[in-house]
Amino acid sequence: MPTPSTTAIPIKKSRLPKWFPRRGVPLADMVFFFDNLRVMIHAGLSYNQAFHTLVTQTTNRRWKAILEDIALRVERGETLAVAMERFPAFTPLMTNMMRIGEISGTLDGALTALVNQMKKDLTLRAKIRGALMYPCVILSATGVISVGMMIFVVPKILEIFKDIKTPLPLPTRILLAVSGLVTEHGLVVGIALVATMIALHFFIKTPFGKRLMHTLFLRAWILGPIVRKINLARMTRTLSTLLRTGIPIQDALTNTGRVLSNVHFQEALFATTTAVNRGASIGDALAQHPHLFPSIVTQMAAVGEQAGQLDEMLGELAVYYESQVDDTLSNMTQIIEPVLVLTLGVAVGGIAVAIISPIYALSESF
Repeated sequence: MPTPSTTAIPIKKSRLPKWFPRRGVPLADMVFFFDNLRVMIHAGLSYNQAFHTLVTQTTNRRWKAILEDIALRVERGETLAVAMERFPAFTPLMTNMMRIGEISGTLDGALTALVNQMKKDLTLRAKIRGALMYPCVILSATGVISVGMMIFVVPKILEIFKDIKTPLPLPTRILLAVSGLVTEHGLVVGIALVATMIALHFFIKTPFGKRLMHTLFLRAWILGPIVRKINLARMTRTLSTLLRTGIPIQDALTNTGRVLSNVHFQEALFATTTAVNRGASIGDALAQHPHLFPSIVTQMAAVGEQAGQLDEMLGELAVYYESQVDDTLSNMTQIIEPVLVLTLGVAVGGIAVAIISPIYALSESF
């Protein structure tokens, strides 16, 4: 572990106020920080020298303020892990890896393992974002075009049907009602949509809303298998990384649960920790949640635990599920495209039926 240099480089006083938001630091900035810290620690630089270099290279004002605050706390005698714990931007995985590395004197190895883990996580996020880009663009464009038609096109076409005394077909009446609502009360509709989105955002952050949303994610037709594979890939990779650094299995399970995105996987790992503390094997404990952990995971975990190579078995599982996620996300466009085409076809067909139906009804009445 590096020691303070005899010629310490002064870090100017932190500009971090008490109200400073401590979330929202991009993962890419985190990777840059830990990767460069690893290189400088390996080269023999002190904490003070390393943080001085990192602070001067950082352009993100929020991130720079956080680094300055951490540097001051380390200079005053706090460990790096304790200084980082003050900021929720650093996950329990990051702080615990730093703590283990500082205590055992293997901070270089802990940083290497953490950087590799974060780079894989960053790559996974980029793949997910790229796979979702196409359907999001298509759905957004469809929404804009539909609203434009309701405001500028449909009212002019359906104007001729308003004075007809003959009862209009149901699709036409629905289209007239929707078009009238959008054109006559557009501001109210817009405010209601925005308010609904804000309310939904806060609802999802509640424990009940979060659980409900994550349950729907796991049970969704296309999304469910992807969410399950993503969480399995992250779980096996994180748990393997923690075990290789020498963290006890109970602490490794707890910290892995904290970094998973799905609440059901989190609770399953916390329950697994409790079962392991009572003497159960990891394979048997994971097998209690068959809807989350397939047999391949429980069997390989059991074999790895018996052979004393649990970290290696989990690493192989991580590679397997990461490749599964990669293949699934690569084929995401082919999977979602038929659904988007069907959705667009139903929307366009519904509008066409609503416009053409009264014309046929009029022609039959003569």
